[in-house]
Amino acid sequence: MPDGVPLKDPKQFHVIGKSTKRLDTPDKVNGRAQFGIDVRRAGMLYAVVGALPGLGGKVASFDATKAKAVPASRTCSRFQAASP
Repeated sequence: MPDGVPLKDPKQFHVIGKSTKRLDTPDKVNGRAQFGIDVRRAGMLYAVVGALPGLGGKVASFDATKAKAVPASRTCSRFQAASP
């Protein structure tokens, strides 16, 4: 940060310290707002990530047979845990 940067006088503030109207509130309240999870596209795929229920656990075995048998399933993979 450079030294000697002039700051505005608080009397010149236009937004700080004032209530502002949230333009998205009505759509959020009545259910019209669209969030990322609401988006649907043709051919869209979904991913699911499973995790162990506790810290420090290890996977005893991994069998993707049943997951791959689901009609819309594309693939099923096991990922190694990231090192801390």
